[in-house]
Amino acid sequence: VSSNWLGEIRFFESETGREVTQVSSNPPKLADRLAASEKRLAELTPALAPAEAAAKAAEARVPAAEAALAKVKEAGEPASKKLAEFEAKLVEQERSANYWSGMVGKAKTPAEKAKAEKALEAQRKAIAYFKTEAGKARDFAAPFRAAEAELAKAKADLTAAQANVRNIVAETAAHRERIIALKAAQFNVGVLTEQEKLAKLEQDIADLVAAKAENEAAKVAAAARIESSKKTIAQNEEQLPKLQAELDALKAEFAALDKTLSPLRVSEAEAMGKIEAQQKLIDTQSEAIVRLGQDRDAIVAVATAATAAYREKYTTPLRARLTEATAKVEELKKAAEAAKLLAVKAQEGVVAAKAALRAASAEAEKAAAVSKTSADNVAAAEKAYGEARTFSAVFSFSYFSRKKQTEQAVAEARAALGTVRKTEATKVAAAAHAEANVAAANRVTESAVAAHLAAEKLVAPAGVAVAAITKERSAHLVEREKLAAPGVAAEKDYAAKLPALQASVQKAKEGLPVLEKALVAVRAQLTEAGKPVEAKRLLVEAAAKTLELTKSEKANAEKAVAAAQKDIPQRDKNLEEIAKSYAELTPQVEPLKAKVKAVQEQYFAMLPKREEVKKN
Repeated sequence: VSSNWLGEIRFFESETGREVTQVSSNPPKLADRLAASEKRLAELTPALAPAEAAAKAAEARVPAAEAALAKVKEAGEPASKKLAEFEAKLVEQERSANYWSGMVGKAKTPAEKAKAEKALEAQRKAIAYFKTEAGKARDFAAPFRAAEAELAKAKADLTAAQANVRNIVAETAAHRERIIALKAAQFNVGVLTEQEKLAKLEQDIADLVAAKAENEAAKVAAAARIESSKKTIAQNEEQLPKLQAELDALKAEFAALDKTLSPLRVSEAEAMGKIEAQQKLIDTQSEAIVRLGQDRDAIVAVATAATAAYREKYTTPLRARLTEATAKVEELKKAAEAAKLLAVKAQEGVVAAKAALRAASAEAEKAAAVSKTSADNVAAAEKAYGEARTFSAVFSFSYFSRKKQTEQAVAEARAALGTVRKTEATKVAAAAHAEANVAAANRVTESAVAAHLAAEKLVAPAGVAVAAITKERSAHLVEREKLAAPGVAAEKDYAAKLPALQASVQKAKEGLPVLEKALVAVRAQLTEAGKPVEAKRLLVEAAAKTLELTKSEKANAEKAVAAAQKDIPQRDKNLEEIAKSYAELTPQVEPLKAKVKAVQEQYFAMLPKREEVKKN
């Protein structure tokens, strides 16, 4: 069962969860429901004949539709099945074509794209084929499907019309039965009213009987309480003076015994005072140690913070600058040393180049002398050749042999001169190259010397800068030490004062057990001496408690007597009123029972037979 804010109450099956019915938490009045049922019955009665006529007309259309379907079934049914197959295959091919169309766009290689395009083309051809075949089959299948649809519609209309007739008949019967039940229910309201009156009358009489018994019992109990309470009061009045006298005597004895413990209590107080003083001394010295440490920590913290701030602001940046400047000086020194080494190597290169120049010059001079000698040989050979060809020599018997010899000598001299001059040219070129090397070595030497001098000049200022930074940092380190000095002094002061305080605390702690032992001894004596006093105190407490209980018991008894004496007249009054009401109500029971029985029989006669059977 569930409900909502609309006032709907729904009933569901617990196993299936199916909704069974729905009712309202605030249903309409019986008169409104009766009027609604009568109105609906008036609407349903004239609607039955048209509904039955519509059902007969729908039933007549079914044979005509079946005959029309039989005419086209032979050719149309196979065509309809083929058309359904073609349409299913067409859907499948279109789905495949969409897939391959997507694969064409997703292809990563030409081969994959070609494969997808080929498959897409095949799917398109298949789609065209199935569309053509479906069109052919549709010409025969369309009339069959139309006839089938017409027959199905005729049968559906018949079913709906028959259901409408059944619903009207069922609803008409239900409303007729409901009208009878609602009229009976209206009458039953009066029946229930009379039943409620009878039930209330019987309950009132039962309540009066119970009240009478309760008041009579209470009256007897009150009388018994008065008698019992009076006895209790008399007994307590007799006991109270005795109990008071016993208590007073015990208090006097307790005071006398308790007075004997005063010296021991004074000793206990003195021992406790000494322990408290010793403990206070320990606490005071311990607090002094803590304060000394806190003062030291505070000063050290301030000095450390100031030193750290000063270091962060001055010495740390200066240390970074000093490191950087020192590195720069070292770098410049290395550069100057490297420049110096280059200058030395360059000078050595100049010496080697000059030596090479001297050797090349000597070789060139030798080659020139050889060349001059070779030229003289060429001139002598040419002269001999000229003499061999003079007029007088032509007529000599050795003309031809001498001519040949001189020609050969000239040729050999000229060849030798060419070779010598080539050698001379090589030597001269080597001498020129050596001279150029000397000039280049001189230039390198000059450059290296200049670089060395420049590097040496840069080292000095950088060294001055390092010295200046070092000086400045030293000054700041002194200032930093001044800032750290209070912390150092605090540490020294703490170290100087701490041992004395610790010794004082230790001495006080060592004296504490002696004092505690003395207190334990005093308390042991006090406990032993106080046992009789404690026993007497317990007797005093017991006597006082007994006296108070007796007084309380007497007071409660007096209150009980007063309450009972007040309750008895009230109970008598209640019994008079109960007897009067009982006498008034009892004669009304039988007439009301007869009336209820009569209206019940009248109500059952009004119910429909189905309800009567259920009732029986």
